[in-house]
Amino acid sequence: MPDKQSDILVVEDLEPVFFELLREANRTQSADVSDFALRYIAKMMVNFTNPENLFQTTEEGLDLQPLALIFKETVGKKGHEKTAILKKLGDSALYRAGFMADYYKRKPVDIDYCIKMGQSAYSSISNTIEESKVYDGPEEEGLYHELTHKFSSCVDILSEVAEKSKPNANNDLSRLYETWMRTDSKRTEKILQEKGHNIIPANNMKLN
Repeated sequence: MPDKQSDILVVEDLEPVFFELLREANRTQSADVSDFALRYIAKMMVNFTNPENLFQTTEEGLDLQPLALIFKETVGKKGHEKTAILKKLGDSALYRAGFMADYYKRKPVDIDYCIKMGQSAYSSISNTIEESKVYDGPEEEGLYHELTHKFSSCVDILSEVAEKSKPNANNDLSRLYETWMRTDSKRTEKILQEKGHNIIPANNMKLN
């Protein structure tokens, strides 16, 4: 039976695997997300391979902590402590929107809610870094700005990676169409078109 140290090494080895999958999806979609941001997302994916980082224990068992409750943890917090919570919020929202869209079929909120929460969290971090001028290098300074403004593209990239392990994930056409209506996802639009569905520009039809 492998020891604890061996288990950690196996998890660490996932990062380059995730990174290459993300790069491939990035190229496929011509999303133009930087390698620096993709490496960040790959590390995020490794972090969430540990269920304790993704779920909370409730009376009914394991479940996702509501994003609103994660945001509530920022109340009264400042500095690095607040930034760490905002990072957790942004990462959780991004991972859920990209990897766990099916989960939200059974919930009153949709992935559009995750996108808005994630963008807001990363934007807050970006503004804090810009105002304080404290960051870990020139790339770090622009990382959260990119994650904010390319959040939907990052969701699409993650979704493509997720669907490689779920070949039949694109069969729910009504769900795909609803996702496109809510998020204007270019990737979802392409899937619908490939399935023979003509997409009509609907600037006035998007769901609120």
